[in-house]
Amino acid sequence: MTVTDGDKQIVGMGAYICVFPDKKIYNTKTGEVTNVDATYTQSGAIRFEELSSDSAFTKITAPGIHKSFKQYDGVKFDGVNDKAFVVDGEGATKVITEIGTDYIVVSAVIQNGWTGKARFTASGGGTRIEGTGIHDNFNANDVIKTVGCKDDALNLSGKTVTSKGTNHIVVNAPFPARSFSQSGVTTFSPYYSGSSLTRIFCEAMGSRFSEGDVVTIAGCTGGAASFNGSKVVRGAGTGYILVDGSLTTTISQVSGITIRRTAFEQTGVTVKRTSFTRTSGITIKRQSQSFDYVCEHDNRLWACSSANHEIYASKLGDPTNWNCYEGISTDSYTVTVGSDGDFTGCASHMGYVLFFKEQSISVMYGNKPSNFQLNNRQMPGVKTGCSRSLCVVNETLYYVGRDGVYQYDGAAPRKISDTILSELAEAVASQQDGKLYLSCLKGGERTLLVYDPRYQVWDEEDETRFKFAAYGDGILYYIDGEDALRTITGDEKSVIDWNIESGDLRENRLEQKWISKVMFNFWLASGSEADIYFQFDEDPLWHRAWTVHSVVNKTYNIPIVPQRCSRFRWRIEGKGQMKLLAMGVTVEGGSEINGNIRSWYRY
Repeated sequence: MTVTDGDKQIVGMGAYICVFPDKKIYNTKTGEVTNVDATYTQSGAIRFEELSSDSAFTKITAPGIHKSFKQYDGVKFDGVNDKAFVVDGEGATKVITEIGTDYIVVSAVIQNGWTGKARFTASGGGTRIEGTGIHDNFNANDVIKTVGCKDDALNLSGKTVTSKGTNHIVVNAPFPARSFSQSGVTTFSPYYSGSSLTRIFCEAMGSRFSEGDVVTIAGCTGGAASFNGSKVVRGAGTGYILVDGSLTTTISQVSGITIRRTAFEQTGVTVKRTSFTRTSGITIKRQSQSFDYVCEHDNRLWACSSANHEIYASKLGDPTNWNCYEGISTDSYTVTVGSDGDFTGCASHMGYVLFFKEQSISVMYGNKPSNFQLNNRQMPGVKTGCSRSLCVVNETLYYVGRDGVYQYDGAAPRKISDTILSELAEAVASQQDGKLYLSCLKGGERTLLVYDPRYQVWDEEDETRFKFAAYGDGILYYIDGEDALRTITGDEKSVIDWNIESGDLRENRLEQKWISKVMFNFWLASGSEADIYFQFDEDPLWHRAWTVHSVVNKTYNIPIVPQRCSRFRWRIEGKGQMKLLAMGVTVEGGSEINGNIRSWYRY
């Protein structure tokens, strides 16, 4: 797997290793590398067609399109320029429900139905369909069908739009001609007494005309001459048509009449598109947003974006899909965050996803899009630049905030670094053996701090730098300042200098006292040594009392000159591996000034 130079966020999700910002997914079982984002760019004609008659699904056929995506991907269509694939002026995102060689099927209705009063006429070997606004619904190369025409010959199917103009389209179907030349007596009579319609009857006319036909009548003479010209057929039956015109008597004519259809008009006609083709300009993308921080929770990846003020969740079980919306429990999820400030980190903890800003924590509740709920709490969050300090130790979350280190158990963060007075920055943390290991800048100096929650004690170890750190299989791994992979309990042969120092010891007594005996129980590795120092009251100097070299576990009685004091400290400096197992002090004391001397022992 090839990635770009720079810092990475690596998130585990089942068998997947997800790398950001490169947006690459590595399957540890199959070895397959998948890009979160995928694009198909048109290289030939793309055909969109309804999967079946009046279907809510569209089949899209294009060379090699199946190689870019997988079933149930949410993909965005750009450049289609069709309202079935445009939402709010932008390309719409559709879900792939089926995939096969050179085709995909998405949930989209492409019929673009238009219903209204339509007029059909002949146009250069094709049929012109006129209707108010019909041109807004169709484009050249669309394949259409017409439904609801009383003349079944005009219920077209599978015809292609060859051109369009204002309020009309032209399709590649010849306009069906209808004509009648008189052969027999033709009568003109009122449809009924007082009717405004005239019935033109000739047995030879048959059923060649339909209601809605626009016909040109010629050859009428005498009292029927007024019927010459263009007429709309208001009704039709076997051997007759009804046209506008009033008569009071029946008129007969034996020859010379012709009737020819020139158009067809009808209200309630529906024109639907069944397919269309685009020859260029289309891109189909499976894409994700830009993420600041990413974590895994409940088989989804969660992420946030300061630029967009949004929180995202991937599709359930699929780290490649971030825009898949079908209205089901496995959908992707997006929500806008109203609080101000930039995100500083995110983490999964105690069954919830936490999104941090410096002065707030947003908690995501729920287990599916229909019940996800975001709750924002004003409380100390993660300091900018310390997102990698987020670390769970024994089910408690730790992180570096603006003014120190906090622990969070789901209620309210509690500061645990009151003894650390310097500002912390660039913090990276992990854990091992129930301890928090925190590499950071402390007052501008690189420091490795270790916190033991059992005793609530901080230790300052050395200058080890964590650029990245992770815990796995009981081992803390880290990348150091020289980009080398190491473990916190590695087998390096270099001897490490160390020191440990007590606080002020008063032995639970406020009166003056004499320290008469001090004992330490050490374990020292071969080649290690320890120097023991004491400091009394306000004396600024440390007084070395003893140096220890040993490879066995034993107790050392440290010889010191008894000195009267109210408090004292001890300090041990050394190099190599050391364990301080126990220590004890024998103290003799009296009153606040002189008084009787009493002895006691403490360990």
